[in-house]
Amino acid sequence: MNHPHPLAQRIPPSPKANAKAYVGRGFGKRLKRITLSLWERGDCLVKAGEGLIIFLLLIFCLFSPALAQEKSEYLRDVPEGHYAYDAVYDLVKQGVIGGFPDGTFRGKNDISRYEMAAFMSKLAASIEEKRGVNEKMLAELKNETARLQYQADRANQETKITGDLQLRWRRGITQTVSGTQVDYRLITTLTKDFGGLASLKLNLDTMDAGYDNAQRDLVQMLDFEGKVKLGGAVLKITDGPGDVSHVDTGLFPAENGLKYQRLKRTIGLSAKINKTDLGLDYIVRSYDYSGLINTAEVSAKWTQYYPAFSLTLNPRIFFNRADQRDIRLEASGSFKLPAKFLTTLLIGAAKNSDYPHGLYLKWDLSAGDNFRLLAQRLGAQYREKFSYNIFDIFDRSLADGSTNFGLSLKQPFWEAWFGAVRADYTDPGAVTTGELQVGKMIDPNSSLALYYQAYKAGSTAQAYGLIGRIKI
Repeated sequence: MNHPHPLAQRIPPSPKANAKAYVGRGFGKRLKRITLSLWERGDCLVKAGEGLIIFLLLIFCLFSPALAQEKSEYLRDVPEGHYAYDAVYDLVKQGVIGGFPDGTFRGKNDISRYEMAAFMSKLAASIEEKRGVNEKMLAELKNETARLQYQADRANQETKITGDLQLRWRRGITQTVSGTQVDYRLITTLTKDFGGLASLKLNLDTMDAGYDNAQRDLVQMLDFEGKVKLGGAVLKITDGPGDVSHVDTGLFPAENGLKYQRLKRTIGLSAKINKTDLGLDYIVRSYDYSGLINTAEVSAKWTQYYPAFSLTLNPRIFFNRADQRDIRLEASGSFKLPAKFLTTLLIGAAKNSDYPHGLYLKWDLSAGDNFRLLAQRLGAQYREKFSYNIFDIFDRSLADGSTNFGLSLKQPFWEAWFGAVRADYTDPGAVTTGELQVGKMIDPNSSLALYYQAYKAGSTAQAYGLIGRIKI
Protein backbone atom coordinates (compact mmCIF):
# COMPACT_ATOMS: atom_id res chain seq x y z
CA MET A 1 0.00 0.00 0.00
CA ASN A 2 1.35 3.43 -0.97
CA HIS A 3 1.49 5.99 1.84
CA PRO A 4 1.36 9.75 1.26
CA HIS A 5 4.64 11.61 1.65
CA PRO A 6 5.25 13.08 5.16
CA LEU A 7 5.21 16.63 3.75
CA ALA A 8 1.52 16.17 2.90
CA GLN A 9 0.22 14.88 6.26
CA ARG A 10 -0.26 16.26 9.72
CA ILE A 11 1.57 15.26 12.88
CA PRO A 12 0.39 11.96 14.44
CA PRO A 13 -1.91 12.58 17.42
CA SER A 14 0.97 12.21 19.86
CA PRO A 15 4.42 10.64 19.75
CA LYS A 16 3.58 9.00 23.07
CA ALA A 17 0.77 6.99 21.38
CA ASN A 18 3.31 5.07 19.32
CA ALA A 19 5.46 4.49 22.39
CA LYS A 20 2.52 3.22 24.43
CA ALA A 21 1.51 0.85 21.62
CA TYR A 22 5.02 -0.52 21.69
CA VAL A 23 4.88 -0.92 25.45
CA GLY A 24 1.47 -2.64 25.24
CA ARG A 25 2.87 -5.40 23.03
CA GLY A 26 5.46 -6.41 25.61
CA PHE A 27 3.51 -5.56 28.71
CA GLY A 28 2.09 -9.09 29.21
CA LYS A 29 5.46 -10.76 29.04
CA ARG A 30 7.03 -8.19 31.39
CA LEU A 31 4.25 -8.54 33.94
CA LYS A 32 4.47 -12.36 33.84
CA ARG A 33 8.23 -12.31 34.27
CA ILE A 34 8.13 -9.90 37.24
CA THR A 35 5.30 -11.83 38.92
CA LEU A 36 7.09 -15.22 38.66
CA SER A 37 10.28 -13.69 39.98
CA LEU A 38 8.51 -12.27 43.01
CA TRP A 39 6.62 -15.54 43.58
CA GLU A 40 9.82 -17.60 43.55
CA ARG A 41 11.33 -15.38 46.24
CA GLY A 42 8.11 -15.45 48.27
CA ASP A 43 7.83 -11.63 48.12
CA CYS A 44 4.38 -11.61 46.58
CA LEU A 45 2.70 -12.74 49.83
CA VAL A 46 3.83 -9.90 52.02
CA LYS A 47 2.25 -7.01 53.75
CA ALA A 48 0.02 -4.47 52.02
CA GLY A 49 2.89 -1.93 52.10
CA GLU A 50 5.07 -4.26 50.04
CA GLY A 51 2.21 -4.70 47.59
CA LEU A 52 2.31 -0.91 47.06
CA ILE A 53 6.01 -1.15 46.20
CA ILE A 54 5.23 -3.86 43.67
CA PHE A 55 2.55 -1.63 42.13
CA LEU A 56 5.03 1.26 41.77
CA LEU A 57 7.55 -1.09 40.16
CA LEU A 58 4.90 -2.13 37.64
CA ILE A 59 4.15 1.53 36.83
CA PHE A 60 7.87 2.18 36.34
CA CYS A 61 8.16 -0.82 34.03
CA LEU A 62 5.17 0.47 32.10
CA PHE A 63 6.44 3.99 31.43
CA SER A 64 10.22 3.76 31.46
CA PRO A 65 10.43 2.20 27.96
CA ALA A 66 8.17 4.94 26.63
CA LEU A 67 10.35 7.69 28.11
CA ALA A 68 13.51 6.05 26.81
CA GLN A 69 12.24 5.49 23.27
CA GLU A 70 9.83 8.36 22.76
CA LYS A 71 12.16 10.30 20.44
CA SER A 72 14.06 7.35 18.95
CA GLU A 73 10.81 5.68 17.83
CA TYR A 74 9.47 8.96 16.45
CA LEU A 75 11.14 9.73 13.09
CA ARG A 76 13.82 7.11 13.61
CA ASP A 77 15.65 8.09 10.44
CA VAL A 78 16.18 11.68 11.68
CA PRO A 79 18.34 11.12 14.78
CA GLU A 80 20.05 13.82 16.82
CA GLY A 81 23.13 15.06 15.02
CA HIS A 82 21.51 14.75 11.58
CA TYR A 83 22.19 17.87 9.49
CA ALA A 84 18.43 18.42 8.98
CA TYR A 85 17.42 17.56 12.57
CA ASP A 86 16.52 21.10 13.71
CA ALA A 87 14.76 22.04 10.47
CA VAL A 88 12.63 18.85 10.35
CA TYR A 89 11.50 18.98 13.95
CA ASP A 90 10.83 22.72 13.75
CA LEU A 91 8.34 22.08 10.90
CA VAL A 92 6.91 19.13 12.82
CA LYS A 93 6.23 21.30 15.84
CA GLN A 94 4.51 23.87 13.63
CA GLY A 95 2.22 21.19 12.21
CA VAL A 96 3.49 21.65 8.66
CA ILE A 97 4.90 18.13 8.17
CA GLY A 98 4.76 14.74 9.93
CA GLY A 99 6.15 11.20 9.74
CA PHE A 100 4.91 7.88 8.35
CA PRO A 101 2.92 5.52 10.60
CA ASP A 102 6.01 3.36 11.09
CA GLY A 103 7.82 6.30 12.76
CA THR A 104 10.08 7.22 9.84
CA PHE A 105 10.43 10.41 7.85
CA ARG A 106 11.87 9.04 4.58
CA GLY A 107 13.52 12.31 3.71
CA LYS A 108 15.15 10.94 0.54
CA ASN A 109 11.81 10.11 -1.17
CA ASP A 110 10.69 12.18 -4.13
CA ILE A 111 7.88 14.71 -3.62
CA SER A 112 4.96 15.26 -6.01
CA ARG A 113 3.36 18.56 -6.95
CA TYR A 114 0.30 17.66 -4.85
CA GLU A 115 2.47 17.09 -1.81
CA MET A 116 4.33 20.34 -2.48
CA ALA A 117 1.00 22.21 -2.70
CA ALA A 118 -0.14 20.72 0.62
CA PHE A 119 3.23 21.62 2.19
CA MET A 120 3.11 25.23 0.97
CA SER A 121 -0.50 25.65 2.15
CA LYS A 122 0.29 24.42 5.66
CA LEU A 123 3.47 26.53 5.81
CA ALA A 124 1.55 29.65 4.76
CA ALA A 125 -1.10 28.95 7.42
CA SER A 126 1.59 28.58 10.08
CA ILE A 127 3.32 31.81 9.04
CA GLU A 128 -0.01 33.68 9.00
CA GLU A 129 -0.77 32.45 12.50
CA LYS A 130 2.61 33.65 13.76
CA ARG A 131 2.16 36.96 11.94
CA GLY A 132 -1.10 37.53 13.76
CA VAL A 133 0.56 36.92 17.10
CA ASN A 134 3.48 39.21 16.22
CA GLU A 135 1.18 41.98 14.99
CA LYS A 136 -0.79 41.79 18.20
CA MET A 137 2.42 42.01 20.26
CA LEU A 138 3.62 44.94 18.11
CA ALA A 139 0.33 46.76 18.59
CA GLU A 140 0.55 46.27 22.34
CA LEU A 141 4.16 47.52 22.31
CA LYS A 142 3.15 50.63 20.35
CA ASN A 143 0.33 51.35 22.79
CA GLU A 144 2.68 50.95 25.76
CA THR A 145 5.30 53.20 24.13
CA ALA A 146 2.67 55.86 23.42
CA ARG A 147 1.51 55.69 27.03
CA LEU A 148 5.05 56.09 28.38
CA GLN A 149 5.74 58.97 25.98
CA TYR A 150 2.54 60.67 27.10
CA GLN A 151 3.56 60.31 30.75
CA ALA A 152 7.05 61.66 29.95
CA ASP A 153 5.56 64.66 28.12
CA ARG A 154 3.25 65.36 31.03
CA ALA A 155 6.17 65.14 33.45
CA ASN A 156 8.27 67.50 31.30
CA GLN A 157 5.46 70.03 31.19
CA GLU A 158 5.26 70.12 34.96
CA THR A 159 7.06 72.89 36.80
CA LYS A 160 10.33 71.65 38.30
CA ILE A 161 12.36 73.24 41.06
CA THR A 162 15.97 72.25 41.67
CA GLY A 163 18.65 73.84 43.77
CA ASP A 164 21.88 73.69 45.72
CA LEU A 165 22.53 75.09 49.20
CA GLN A 166 26.12 75.58 50.36
CA LEU A 167 26.89 76.25 54.04
CA ARG A 168 30.42 77.16 55.17
CA TRP A 169 32.27 77.77 58.40
CA ARG A 170 35.75 79.11 57.69
CA ARG A 171 38.64 80.66 59.54
CA GLY A 172 40.98 82.91 57.57
CA ILE A 173 44.54 83.76 58.59
CA THR A 174 46.65 86.42 56.83
CA GLN A 175 49.77 88.30 57.88
CA THR A 176 47.67 91.25 59.05
CA VAL A 177 44.29 89.88 60.10
CA SER A 178 42.54 86.67 61.12
CA GLY A 179 38.96 85.79 61.88
CA THR A 180 36.02 83.43 61.43
CA GLN A 181 33.16 83.68 58.94
CA VAL A 182 29.94 81.73 58.53
CA ASP A 183 28.20 82.14 55.16
CA TYR A 184 25.83 80.46 52.74
CA ARG A 185 25.03 80.47 49.03
CA LEU A 186 21.68 79.35 47.65
CA ILE A 187 21.14 78.57 43.95
CA THR A 188 17.68 77.51 42.75
CA THR A 189 16.21 76.96 39.29
CA LEU A 190 12.55 76.88 38.35
CA THR A 191 11.97 75.17 34.98
CA LYS A 192 8.77 75.09 32.94
CA ASP A 193 8.50 73.16 29.66
CA PHE A 194 5.66 73.90 27.25
CA GLY A 195 5.25 70.66 25.36
CA GLY A 196 8.75 70.69 23.87
CA LEU A 197 7.95 73.81 21.81
CA ALA A 198 9.13 76.32 24.39
CA SER A 199 10.77 76.39 27.81
CA LEU A 200 11.42 78.89 30.57
CA LYS A 201 14.02 78.92 33.35
CA LEU A 202 14.08 81.31 36.29
CA ASN A 203 17.28 81.26 38.36
CA LEU A 204 17.95 82.66 41.85
CA ASP A 205 21.55 82.98 43.08
CA THR A 206 22.28 84.71 46.38
CA MET A 207 26.02 84.80 45.48
CA ASP A 208 27.72 86.45 48.48
CA ALA A 209 24.58 88.03 49.94
CA GLY A 210 24.96 85.65 52.88
CA TYR A 211 28.43 87.05 53.71
CA ASP A 212 29.19 89.62 56.37
CA ASN A 213 29.39 92.82 54.36
CA ALA A 214 27.85 92.02 50.95
CA GLN A 215 24.61 93.69 49.96
CA ARG A 216 22.63 92.27 47.02
CA ASP A 217 19.17 93.24 45.82
CA LEU A 218 16.69 90.86 44.21
CA VAL A 219 17.42 92.19 40.70
CA GLN A 220 21.04 91.08 41.00
CA MET A 221 20.01 87.66 42.31
CA LEU A 222 17.56 86.79 39.51
CA ASP A 223 18.10 85.88 35.86
CA PHE A 224 16.01 84.00 33.31
CA GLU A 225 16.29 82.05 30.08
CA GLY A 226 13.57 81.43 27.51
CA LYS A 227 13.66 79.19 24.42
CA VAL A 228 11.20 78.89 21.54
CA LYS A 229 11.39 76.44 18.64
CA LEU A 230 10.93 78.04 15.23
CA GLY A 231 10.81 75.17 12.76
CA GLY A 232 14.31 73.76 12.67
CA ALA A 233 15.80 76.68 14.63
CA VAL A 234 15.75 77.72 18.30
CA LEU A 235 15.30 81.30 19.49
CA LYS A 236 16.93 81.92 22.87
CA ILE A 237 16.53 85.02 25.04
CA THR A 238 18.31 85.57 28.36
CA ASP A 239 18.41 88.43 30.84
CA GLY A 240 20.49 88.84 33.96
CA PRO A 241 23.17 90.89 35.69
CA GLY A 242 26.08 89.27 33.84
CA ASP A 243 29.36 88.59 35.65
CA VAL A 244 29.18 89.93 39.22
CA SER A 245 32.36 90.76 41.20
CA HIS A 246 32.70 89.18 44.63
CA VAL A 247 32.94 91.48 47.67
CA ASP A 248 35.81 90.25 49.83
CA THR A 249 36.01 90.74 53.60
CA GLY A 250 39.82 90.74 53.65
CA LEU A 251 40.00 87.38 55.43
CA PHE A 252 40.32 85.37 52.23
CA PRO A 253 42.57 87.13 49.66
CA ALA A 254 42.39 84.08 47.38
CA GLU A 255 38.90 85.32 46.47
CA ASN A 256 40.14 88.66 45.13
CA GLY A 257 38.98 88.93 41.49
CA LEU A 258 36.38 86.18 41.93
CA LYS A 259 33.42 86.54 39.56
CA TYR A 260 29.98 84.99 39.76
CA GLN A 261 29.20 83.97 36.19
CA ARG A 262 25.55 84.89 35.68
CA LEU A 263 23.43 85.15 32.55
CA LYS A 264 23.78 88.30 30.46
CA ARG A 265 21.17 90.07 28.36
CA THR A 266 21.28 88.24 25.04
CA ILE A 267 19.18 87.22 22.08
CA GLY A 268 20.32 84.39 19.83
CA LEU A 269 19.24 82.08 17.06
CA SER A 270 20.72 78.60 16.57
CA ALA A 271 20.10 75.67 14.24
CA LYS A 272 21.45 72.16 13.72
CA ILE A 273 21.79 70.88 10.15
CA ASN A 274 22.99 67.28 9.98
CA LYS A 275 26.41 67.41 11.69
CA THR A 276 26.71 71.21 11.67
CA ASP A 277 25.71 73.69 14.38
CA LEU A 278 25.10 77.33 13.46
CA GLY A 279 24.55 80.18 15.90
CA LEU A 280 24.22 83.96 15.94
CA ASP A 281 24.05 85.94 19.22
CA TYR A 282 23.73 89.56 20.29
CA ILE A 283 25.29 90.04 23.74
CA VAL A 284 25.19 93.08 26.00
CA ARG A 285 28.60 93.43 27.63
CA SER A 286 28.28 96.55 29.80
CA TYR A 287 25.99 99.46 30.74
CA ASP A 288 26.72 103.10 31.51
CA TYR A 289 25.71 104.83 34.74
CA SER A 290 22.28 105.72 33.34
CA GLY A 291 21.50 102.06 32.59
CA LEU A 292 21.90 102.34 28.80
CA ILE A 293 23.89 99.79 26.81
CA ASN A 294 27.51 100.89 26.54
CA THR A 295 29.29 97.85 25.00
CA ALA A 296 27.79 95.01 22.99
CA GLU A 297 28.99 92.05 20.96
CA VAL A 298 27.72 90.17 17.91
CA SER A 299 29.02 86.60 17.89
CA ALA A 300 28.64 84.09 15.05
CA LYS A 301 29.55 80.47 15.61
CA TRP A 302 29.95 77.54 13.22
CA THR A 303 30.72 74.02 14.52
CA GLN A 304 31.30 70.95 12.37
CA TYR A 305 31.18 67.52 14.02
CA TYR A 306 33.21 64.51 12.95
CA PRO A 307 33.35 61.01 14.51
CA ALA A 308 36.31 61.75 16.80
CA PHE A 309 36.57 65.55 16.83
CA SER A 310 34.82 68.84 16.09
CA LEU A 311 35.96 72.18 14.65
CA THR A 312 34.57 75.62 15.59
CA LEU A 313 34.98 79.08 14.08
CA ASN A 314 33.78 82.05 16.13
CA PRO A 315 34.15 85.57 14.67
CA ARG A 316 33.24 88.26 17.24
CA ILE A 317 32.52 91.94 16.66
CA PHE A 318 32.58 94.41 19.58
CA PHE A 319 31.22 97.97 19.45
CA ASN A 320 30.20 100.75 21.85
CA ARG A 321 28.25 104.01 21.95
CA ALA A 322 31.36 105.94 20.93
CA ASP A 323 31.30 104.11 17.55
CA GLN A 324 34.46 102.18 18.35
CA ARG A 325 34.75 98.69 16.92
CA ASP A 326 37.02 95.71 17.26
CA ILE A 327 37.06 92.24 15.70
CA ARG A 328 38.31 88.98 17.15
CA LEU A 329 38.44 85.58 15.52
CA GLU A 330 38.60 82.42 17.59
CA ALA A 331 39.15 78.94 16.17
CA SER A 332 39.06 75.79 18.24
CA GLY A 333 39.20 72.04 17.87
CA SER A 334 37.90 69.44 20.31
CA PHE A 335 39.19 65.87 20.22
CA LYS A 336 37.82 62.76 21.95
CA LEU A 337 40.47 60.72 23.74
CA PRO A 338 40.36 57.30 25.44
CA ALA A 339 38.86 56.96 28.94
CA LYS A 340 36.23 59.65 28.19
CA PHE A 341 38.79 62.45 28.00
CA LEU A 342 38.13 65.50 25.84
CA THR A 343 40.81 67.99 24.85
CA THR A 344 40.21 71.41 23.31
CA LEU A 345 42.72 73.77 21.73
CA LEU A 346 41.62 77.38 21.08
CA ILE A 347 43.46 80.17 19.27
CA GLY A 348 42.15 83.73 19.34
CA ALA A 349 43.41 86.73 17.35
CA ALA A 350 42.44 90.40 17.84
CA LYS A 351 42.38 92.95 15.01
CA ASN A 352 44.61 96.06 15.03
CA SER A 353 46.93 94.52 17.61
CA ASP A 354 50.69 94.16 17.67
CA TYR A 355 51.25 90.43 17.20
CA PRO A 356 51.88 88.27 19.11
CA HIS A 357 50.49 90.57 21.80
CA GLY A 358 47.04 90.28 20.29
CA LEU A 359 46.84 86.49 20.53
CA TYR A 360 45.10 84.22 22.99
CA LEU A 361 45.94 80.50 23.42
CA LYS A 362 43.98 78.03 25.52
CA TRP A 363 44.38 74.28 26.07
CA ASP A 364 41.75 72.41 28.07
CA LEU A 365 41.78 68.69 28.98
CA SER A 366 38.76 67.34 30.85
CA ALA A 367 36.95 64.16 31.86
CA GLY A 368 33.43 65.10 32.88
CA ASP A 369 33.19 67.03 36.15
CA ASN A 370 35.90 65.01 37.91
CA PHE A 371 39.03 66.18 36.10
CA ARG A 372 40.22 69.31 34.34
CA LEU A 373 43.67 70.55 33.31
CA LEU A 374 43.84 74.10 31.96
CA ALA A 375 46.62 76.18 30.37
CA GLN A 376 46.15 79.75 29.01
CA ARG A 377 48.29 82.51 27.56
CA LEU A 378 46.82 85.98 26.94
CA GLY A 379 48.60 88.53 24.78
CA ALA A 380 49.21 91.93 26.37
CA GLN A 381 46.83 93.64 23.91
CA TYR A 382 44.25 90.91 23.29
CA ARG A 383 41.41 92.89 24.96
CA GLU A 384 42.97 96.32 24.53
CA LYS A 385 39.77 98.17 23.55
CA PHE A 386 36.94 95.97 24.78
CA SER A 387 37.49 94.03 27.97
CA TYR A 388 35.54 90.96 29.07
CA ASN A 389 36.28 88.20 31.54
CA ILE A 390 38.48 85.18 30.88
CA PHE A 391 38.57 82.90 33.93
CA ASP A 392 41.06 80.71 35.76
CA ILE A 393 40.20 77.46 37.57
CA PHE A 394 38.88 79.45 40.59
CA ASP A 395 36.58 81.66 38.46
CA ARG A 396 38.86 84.69 38.87
CA SER A 397 39.30 87.07 35.95
CA LEU A 398 42.70 87.03 34.22
CA ALA A 399 44.46 90.16 33.00
CA ASP A 400 45.98 90.56 29.54
CA GLY A 401 49.61 89.42 29.47
CA SER A 402 48.89 86.57 31.91
CA THR A 403 50.07 82.98 31.76
CA ASN A 404 47.88 80.62 33.73
CA PHE A 405 47.84 76.93 34.67
CA GLY A 406 45.02 75.25 36.58
CA LEU A 407 44.05 71.79 37.84
CA SER A 408 40.78 70.45 39.23
CA LEU A 409 40.38 66.84 40.42
CA LYS A 410 37.64 65.00 42.32
CA GLN A 411 38.01 61.34 43.21
CA PRO A 412 35.73 59.06 45.28
CA PHE A 413 37.28 56.46 47.58
CA TRP A 414 36.00 53.87 50.00
CA GLU A 415 32.19 53.69 49.97
CA ALA A 416 30.95 57.27 50.35
CA TRP A 417 34.12 59.33 50.85
CA PHE A 418 35.66 61.67 48.29
CA GLY A 419 38.64 63.92 47.86
CA ALA A 420 38.81 67.12 45.79
CA VAL A 421 41.84 69.19 44.79
CA ARG A 422 42.09 72.54 42.99
CA ALA A 423 45.35 74.30 42.16
CA ASP A 424 46.20 77.39 40.12
CA TYR A 425 49.28 79.38 39.15
CA THR A 426 49.24 82.77 37.40
CA ASP A 427 52.16 84.90 36.22
CA PRO A 428 53.12 87.77 36.36
CA GLY A 429 52.92 88.05 40.11
CA ALA A 430 53.54 84.35 40.79
CA VAL A 431 50.08 83.99 42.30
CA THR A 432 49.64 80.45 43.64
CA THR A 433 46.46 78.98 45.08
CA GLY A 434 45.82 75.47 46.39
CA GLU A 435 42.69 73.96 47.87
CA LEU A 436 41.94 70.52 49.37
CA GLN A 437 38.65 68.97 50.45
CA VAL A 438 38.07 65.57 52.06
CA GLY A 439 34.47 64.69 52.70
CA LYS A 440 31.71 62.13 52.87
CA MET A 441 28.43 61.78 51.04
CA ILE A 442 25.81 61.63 53.81
CA ASP A 443 23.20 60.63 51.24
CA PRO A 444 22.90 61.09 47.44
CA ASN A 445 21.82 64.73 47.96
CA SER A 446 24.05 65.98 50.76
CA SER A 447 27.71 65.99 51.78
CA LEU A 448 30.04 67.35 54.45
CA ALA A 449 33.73 68.08 53.87
CA LEU A 450 36.83 69.38 55.63
CA TYR A 451 38.37 72.31 53.77
CA TYR A 452 41.87 73.79 53.56
CA GLN A 453 43.18 76.56 51.29
CA ALA A 454 46.62 78.13 50.87
CA TYR A 455 47.32 81.33 48.93
CA LYS A 456 50.53 83.15 48.03
CA ALA A 457 50.89 86.44 46.15
CA GLY A 458 53.86 88.21 47.72
CA SER A 459 52.36 87.52 51.13
CA THR A 460 50.73 84.28 52.26
CA ALA A 461 47.30 83.42 53.59
CA GLN A 462 45.54 80.30 54.79
CA ALA A 463 41.98 79.21 55.45
CA TYR A 464 40.34 76.09 56.84
CA GLY A 465 36.85 75.01 57.84
CA LEU A 466 33.81 72.90 57.07
CA ILE A 467 31.65 72.93 53.92
CA GLY A 468 28.20 71.34 53.73
CA ARG A 469 26.12 70.92 50.59
CA ILE A 470 22.48 70.01 50.20
CA LYS A 471 20.83 69.41 46.81
CA ILE A 472 17.19 70.37 46.55
